[in-house]
Amino acid sequence: MVAAPFAVAMRFHEQSSRGQAGQVRARRLARTARNRAMAVLIESHPEYDRSDRDGSLGGNGNPDVDDLDELRPIPEPVSLVDPDGVQRVNLRVSDPRGDMLSAEVQDELSKLDINSAGPLALSNLLGVSVLMEDLDEETTEIPLESQDRFISDGDPSSIDGYVRIDAEYIAYRHIEPAMIDEVPVVVLRGCVRGFLFSGLDPQNLVHVAGSLVRDGRGDKLAYHPVWRSMGGFTPFLTVSGIKDIAEWELVDVQAMLMLFRQGMTFDELRRYRISASDLVAAGIDDPEAMEFPEESDEDRDRVDEVFKGAGVDLRETRKLLSPPQLHRVAERFARVPASRMEAASKKFAERLDQMRERRVSLDRWRRRALADQVQDVIEAAERARYMETIGREELSELRRFLTVHSHGERRWGPSRRVRNLLEFSVYSSFSNLVIRDPRGFCVGATVRVVGGGGSPEYATVVRNRNGQVSLFPQLQRDYGPYSARIQALEPSPVNVNSAPPEVLRAVFTGLRSRGQVAGALGGGGPDLVTPREAAAVSASILAVGGSIGSFEEFSAILQALESSGEISQNDRDAILRNAVNPSDEMLLSRTVPMEFSSRDIYTIVSHGVVNDPSGGEVARAGVREVVDVAPPGGATIRLESQADFTGQIISRTPNGRGITPLAIPGRRSHEVLTQPRPIDQSPWLFPDGDRSPGVGEVRVVTGKVEDQNATFLEHFHD
Repeated sequence: MVAAPFAVAMRFHEQSSRGQAGQVRARRLARTARNRAMAVLIESHPEYDRSDRDGSLGGNGNPDVDDLDELRPIPEPVSLVDPDGVQRVNLRVSDPRGDMLSAEVQDELSKLDINSAGPLALSNLLGVSVLMEDLDEETTEIPLESQDRFISDGDPSSIDGYVRIDAEYIAYRHIEPAMIDEVPVVVLRGCVRGFLFSGLDPQNLVHVAGSLVRDGRGDKLAYHPVWRSMGGFTPFLTVSGIKDIAEWELVDVQAMLMLFRQGMTFDELRRYRISASDLVAAGIDDPEAMEFPEESDEDRDRVDEVFKGAGVDLRETRKLLSPPQLHRVAERFARVPASRMEAASKKFAERLDQMRERRVSLDRWRRRALADQVQDVIEAAERARYMETIGREELSELRRFLTVHSHGERRWGPSRRVRNLLEFSVYSSFSNLVIRDPRGFCVGATVRVVGGGGSPEYATVVRNRNGQVSLFPQLQRDYGPYSARIQALEPSPVNVNSAPPEVLRAVFTGLRSRGQVAGALGGGGPDLVTPREAAAVSASILAVGGSIGSFEEFSAILQALESSGEISQNDRDAILRNAVNPSDEMLLSRTVPMEFSSRDIYTIVSHGVVNDPSGGEVARAGVREVVDVAPPGGATIRLESQADFTGQIISRTPNGRGITPLAIPGRRSHEVLTQPRPIDQSPWLFPDGDRSPGVGEVRVVTGKVEDQNATFLEHFHD
């Protein structure tokens, strides 16, 4: 009896020491699995693929393609070898009565980059469907083709979430199945139309069958890096960071966007029975910020002078336009050249006639509907604060499809000089920039503006039309003509060979190019890529086992789907254009481009488990790590195209005081031809062309040019 407590204590100490030893071993097993995965990934690096054309070294022999076979890290037992070369252990990957280890490799390019994917792709990932019937401004029950991932709590009285159709946000209270003409559908019931001030114009509330219905939170995710701090740039640093969208309310920004765009002042809102306390309850932090300052005599005289010079009826114009609208129109007239002023004045007069005809009906609509829309937003703010956030379970599901590491670093596009004067205006929330080549500045893109030696300012493109790019929020500093430059954040591509079906469907759904308008569901709706068609494209890609090596092969898959009637010609055109260049001017909607290889950035998730002889688990450990894979030895820089020569070679500037790429900016850059020349006589700083032993970084591959109409060969040996 006396020894019993000592025996029990010894037993506990034995179990504790065994558990600690098992935990150490489990961590080592997890690191072993991680290291084995790294070894496999290094073998698939393009540097190895170029010299491994037969695949004997572990690659696929093609440096431009990374297929699924290269992402399977532990295909056989792992041998642990001493430094003297003697094999001590032949470790089984899965031993239920011993040690177990596993590793999963995720290509970061197989996911959507949260910071650059844009609102359409992110919304599609959260939830997307297609409208089954036409909607007018009074409809509160909305039939959809499928439910997809839309949230519902099962309570018909509470607001569950909100969706976006065209320019309108719609909150809903319940989702349930139904039948329309013997076709199974799902119906959003108890809908709140014109949600988040998107119903100021009843034309925004009319939609045709076939229109895309997508989760409204995708907009908040896409615009968070800029709109959270209004003019700053706070990108997501981790995927878990998407929970931070709960720190600000979209209604606050949306109210500013819509009310300024419609030219509505706080005085007008009072006419529609909306008070400052109503706006605060709806989530608008500072309603007083919506008050426009009283127009000064100097501002009034400047506006009057511009309108008189344009030959516009000033008295009638002031009746129809609010002060912010007057100043925005005056700014546009001030930029119109004298040769086009008469045509611009005539067009504006026609616009005034249209506004005069609509003013009575629009005023009647707002008196009846606007106060109710504000009350709906108040209800959502009080009872459904979660509807603009990402929950824990949803985050766990989305983690597999989102990344912040696909670029390695953020990539900003070509710099464009802003041609016009930019001045901060209290009468506007937008900045309008005139750019010679506005391609690449698509609606929804994040841009940065630099000039005057100050820090960059960041904004979102809300319109791109006729060479003029409109930004929100308004730039806070003034810039003289040609003194500012603007760049757009380029969307990170998706590796079509390793992307899961959920990501592929998010990339393809909703794409649409300019072309014929046909019924997506047999009606008069837009001919866009529906979720069903996107799923068909995704299935065809997965069927080839991740072995697509070029856009020609990708186009052949789309051609086969068109021939079978699963997608339309317009769908094929939109998908292919978006895959090559989302900024293509023929696209009406866009997501992210396609690639066929990784950028050697991966997430490795490895686990180690230690079991006792009876099969019971003793310890478990896991390692999750994002790695940027590079070969252990020296790498080769290959300059195989004109773009490589102009973008990867750094030389001294003509005055010898600075360095610059050999890039020729502008539209004529493709006309520059790089001729072979002795590399040790070139003014290159990187790569170094010095051929001294152990010094130089570049060796020219011997080439030749053969003239088929002559009898000579021209060799370039140096």
